Amino acid sequence: MLTLTSSHYRSYTSLFIRIWLAEKIDTFSTSINSLMTNSAVNNLDFLTKCLMRDIDEAKLLPPAVALKLFYKFRKQRKIYEEYEEFLSNSKNNRLRNSIKLLVKAAYKYEARLHTVGFSDKPVMKTPDYIKEGLSDIGRESVKAYFESRNALQ
Repeated sequence: MLTLTSSHYRSYTSLFIRIWLAEKIDTFSTSINSLMTNSAVNNLDFLTKCLMRDIDEAKLLPPAVALKLFYKFRKQRKIYEEYEEFLSNSKNNRLRNSIKLLVKAAYKYEARLHTVGFSDKPVMKTPDYIKEGLSDIGRESVKAYFESRNALQ
């Protein structure tokens, strides 16, 4: 008759403890990942709200100040784009959407700073030869498009 000796009992107990510990570590890492993701999403949402508020307030800035902010913020927007590229493969949809909204708000803010910053600069009239050249390019493009469609039929 086979009986469990104390060494067998210890090995089964040790195996059971290892499996239990691995499950607990997995659960813990999943919960930590979830907490970190929620924190990141909350921070990105907060930044987006701040930028959206600042878009309206940028109208009140003097052009010189807006221009300085424009050049500084351009670098910051590029960092946001790098974050978006890095997180584009993330499995978390909330995180991806939050960074997309932040980048969209950053573009709007940069555009508003550009508009206000360059509002006191003189506007040059586009020379006629450039307008005619663009018009010719447009005509050629439309003509080529319709010719290619007719060739396909």
